[in-house]
Amino acid sequence: GARSSSPVARMGVVHAGGGGPLFSDGPLAASPSDAAAAPSSGTSLRGPTLGPPIAARRCRVVVTSAGTAPDVTAVERIFRQCVVEGVRAPSGVPEQPVGHAEALRGATNRLEAAKALRPGADYYVAIESCVLEVDVPWPSRGQEASAASSARAPNAALSPGHGAERRHLDVGWVLLERCSGAGADASVPPLRAAVPSCGVELPAGDVETAREQGFAKQTAAAAVSERVGLLEGRDPHSWLTAGRRGRDALLAEAVAVALGQVERAGRVRQLQQAPGPAAVKTLPETKGMRARLFGSVASGLGAHT
Repeated sequence: GARSSSPVARMGVVHAGGGGPLFSDGPLAASPSDAAAAPSSGTSLRGPTLGPPIAARRCRVVVTSAGTAPDVTAVERIFRQCVVEGVRAPSGVPEQPVGHAEALRGATNRLEAAKALRPGADYYVAIESCVLEVDVPWPSRGQEASAASSARAPNAALSPGHGAERRHLDVGWVLLERCSGAGADASVPPLRAAVPSCGVELPAGDVETAREQGFAKQTAAAAVSERVGLLEGRDPHSWLTAGRRGRDALLAEAVAVALGQVERAGRVRQLQQAPGPAAVKTLPETKGMRARLFGSVASGLGAHT
């Protein structure tokens, strides 16, 4: 088949899992396992003698978040052929961000700090969760229901004949950046995508408990885990969804979407930087890529018309 242009597919290296901590502080020293070992010269083989293996460059992914195990697992689910490193980096926002803007600011701060602590990686992934307050409308049933809805959500914008109920969702923002790795041209800007995970509703009482304790040091998800006594500590998502989705599964979907958007943007950039028609004849893969790209765009436009 055609050779993939994605660095993840091109750098066919199996992820090297280790027994070290998921997240570490500061720069990481190179591991001896990163170098490919050649077989001993005295090995007897049937048939042609095999030469030393070609040392493949490992694809490096650095992930930074609040430091929970599901965050690293989510990234490993998508970057199966890369080495995933966790690093602690400050967010510059409260422990429990509220709203999309605060979460994205925290993710951006973590990502920039991770780039300084672990330079030269191919991908950087920052994860920041937030509490999102939404007013869910529901049909009113007479004057009593209308009064009850107003008491539940006094500040909600109500549509005629409808009430609303205040809900709290836990949403994880994934900020993914693709660089060119060590020794790359610094003049080429990286590609970056921001994608939210599917929101999971949090019990209102636990959100208020965390708010009373202070969002600067307590998260609503941790309040849920503490109340019900979950062993996984800060990951109540599996319990909240009756075992259907854990935090790692929810975040993995967002990581996959972010990676896909970055890859698409990379193809568009490659087409924009492609040589003129005379030189395209020597690059048949560029012409095929252009046909696939614009064909997918045309089909996508047709689906929305």
